[in-house]
Amino acid sequence: MLHLCVLLVMCSNVLVLRVGGQTADITVMAVNSGMYRVCGTVSVPDLGGSIIDDLLVEHFAAEFQRFSPETVLNY
Repeated sequence: MLHLCVLLVMCSNVLVLRVGGQTADITVMAVNSGMYRVCGTVSVPDLGGSIIDDLLVEHFAAEFQRFSPETVLNY
């Protein structure tokens, strides 16, 4: 199965997203015949773990609220 995965990415672009406790790092890499080349990278200092958690909770609470009369958040 590993060989199949390697064949699927012989020539493609890959987006790598790393979300840490305080920052998010995004890198675009080109993969060609097993060779990796970094095309670009950016670090977003205001988008970290707790901020992502809060945004996800708000999103899914709003989605839940659309289908249920129950309240899931108390602000």
